[in-house]
Amino acid sequence: MREHQAARTRAAVIDAAGAEFVARGYAATSIDDIAAAAQVARRTIYAIGGKPELLKLAYETALAGDHEQVPVADRPAVARIVAEPDPVAALHLYVDMCLGIGARVGPIHAALRAASGDDRVRALYEHFQERRAEATRRVIDFLVDRGAPIGRPDTAADLLWLLVDPGTHHALVHERGWTEPQMADWLHATVAQQILSAG
Repeated sequence: MREHQAARTRAAVIDAAGAEFVARGYAATSIDDIAAAAQVARRTIYAIGGKPELLKLAYETALAGDHEQVPVADRPAVARIVAEPDPVAALHLYVDMCLGIGARVGPIHAALRAASGDDRVRALYEHFQERRAEATRRVIDFLVDRGAPIGRPDTAADLLWLLVDPGTHHALVHERGWTEPQMADWLHATVAQQILSAG
């Protein structure tokens, strides 16, 4: 019972921190703001982490879509991609997964990027960008192994990294007013055109 309550409190704090960072901006958000939003004491916040750690946890939670301690790579969406023998269909599934991630991560990604003047936040931003680059390279290698018509894997990996950036999703949907179906149609078409012809 106590562990369950601690997990619920931790989740509430992380969710509150993410919401405050998105609404106020990282620099303008105080520990008191997060504590008030989560309805907990300051000491409870610090037991989980300071602002940089809370930003990291909020970002990772948005990536996963929940508070379960299961890496994205071990989730059902990835399993479906790996199980798909057709590389074009696998790429389609990957884009579907990235659309969901972009919708969840876009706002906190924008907050993270906007605060990158802070050295600790910049290091965190670069960490997540590098992780994405490694992930898109693994996807391209997987597709090539499955026989996808990709002539230059390095170029394809960089293009995929650019196209599925949560910042792109946020810019088009939240700043330019695209609907999610518009975003999905554009991303599927552009990824197919650019990745399967990268050569």
